[in-house]
Amino acid sequence: MIIVVFELRSGHSKKVEPAPPAIAVPLAATRANPVTLPPAAAAAAPAAVPDSSEIPAQNLRAATAALEATLRKQRLWGRVEISGARVDVRSGSCTDKAMIPAIEGNQAVLRGAGLTRLRCVEQSGAVVFEHDL
Repeated sequence: MIIVVFELRSGHSKKVEPAPPAIAVPLAATRANPVTLPPAAAAAAPAAVPDSSEIPAQNLRAATAALEATLRKQRLWGRVEISGARVDVRSGSCTDKAMIPAIEGNQAVLRGAGLTRLRCVEQSGAVVFEHDL
């Protein structure tokens, strides 16, 4: 009883200890099998890869904004970066089965901006899949 009285009188609440950190699981145990994509439907003779300086910046911004908006709508949260004629999507959802349809839905916009290849990269930097546009 005496302890309870002192605890109530002190007015201090107990400190809440933070949860222990999550146990690290080896990457190999968490990674799903890499996703393989079929080649582009109409694979014509490869065109010359345009330099990113030859592509209007407005087209690139519009293409990346459209892809990021699609990923955001489907809660696939990713960051889109342009590297030459390649698009890198950095996302923790690269292995999600909704990722490929989201990319294919924006394929025409990306190709129209002069981009020829897309890579989906995990947050760790590992390439999950590559896709010709």
